[in-house]
Amino acid sequence: MNGALARWLRPLALSATLPAEAPPPDARAATRSARSPRGGARTGWRVSSLHLLLGILLLAAGLRLVGLATFPFEQDELYTLRDALRVGEGNYFSVRPVYYVMQHLLLTFHPPTPFFMRLPPFVFGVAGVGLTWVLARRVFGTTAAHVAALMVALSPWHLGASQFARYYTLIYLLAAVLYLLLLRGVDEDRPRYFLLALLLFPLGALTHPTLLFPFAGVVLGLHLVSREGRPGLFWPSRRGWIYLWGPLLAAALLGFLALLLAGRTEAVWNKDGRGLAASLRLVPAMVQWMSPEIAAAAFAGMLFLLWRGRQSGDRRWAAIALLGCISSVGILLVLSFRTDVYADYAMSALPLVYVSIGGFVQRVREAMAF
Repeated sequence: MNGALARWLRPLALSATLPAEAPPPDARAATRSARSPRGGARTGWRVSSLHLLLGILLLAAGLRLVGLATFPFEQDELYTLRDALRVGEGNYFSVRPVYYVMQHLLLTFHPPTPFFMRLPPFVFGVAGVGLTWVLARRVFGTTAAHVAALMVALSPWHLGASQFARYYTLIYLLAAVLYLLLLRGVDEDRPRYFLLALLLFPLGALTHPTLLFPFAGVVLGLHLVSREGRPGLFWPSRRGWIYLWGPLLAAALLGFLALLLAGRTEAVWNKDGRGLAASLRLVPAMVQWMSPEIAAAAFAGMLFLLWRGRQSGDRRWAAIALLGCISSVGILLVLSFRTDVYADYAMSALPLVYVSIGGFVQRVREAMAF
């Protein structure tokens, strides 16, 4: 069982080190000329790249360690503790049980102190920085990977979530993995990527349903622009329907029917809304969390990549990121008139933001090199 799972996960791990595209002929020549006298290829650039990644991860870990035990629980963290302790009770029900079940299991090994309750978000936060590097490296290249990972490591939004005993960094991590799986699944049409996505979509939705919000736009962008940047309508492949979209739609329908038959549909809504003023403050709150400069850079990067998308996959990524952010914010705005929503609920769209900035920087740097 473990061996089979390792074989399935191996291609995903390899994407962190293998280039998305073959290097141009001049790069191959430069690589051949850099061989050592004994004939062994030098790997200095790879070692340097991995050292930079390690440095970014250490920076992310160091920044996130500060404050794990400094402050007492906030109100929402106490809700995590309450719901984690209630797991297993006969009347316990939650539409987002994954994180609470995980914390419930961990509470059998450690006391419910702020440090230990915040440790899983810390681990997921550092892992999210690494997955951002993998995703950006796959889409754009090494420079974009370093820029995107560094942006996440220093992000006040992601940094705060990594020191907060809630599920937000897990949502970020799952979203980044799903973006990578969808790209590889569509490009390579392999069942393993579709099936892994099929596993992670329900896991993410049961962590918090807002994970799904950007994927309405992401899937649309993925099938409106080809990998070569051609606009059109590109339907999912037969394998995509069989191994991902068909089962996923069936699972969503069955889940809704289960809630309906159990009389639990009210569980997806909060009892009291916050009114129009709260809805109008939603987008400014998101911009404040990520900082206006980052929001502007991400938007400029997406437009630049959409306009100058000469590299393979650039224009498609721009469409994915732009439509994903629009769908995430749009759905939250619509739902804000029915239930309470918060800026944190846009966490699953953040990988789109930082990878787009990384790609923007890399393509501008490449353009200035000529």
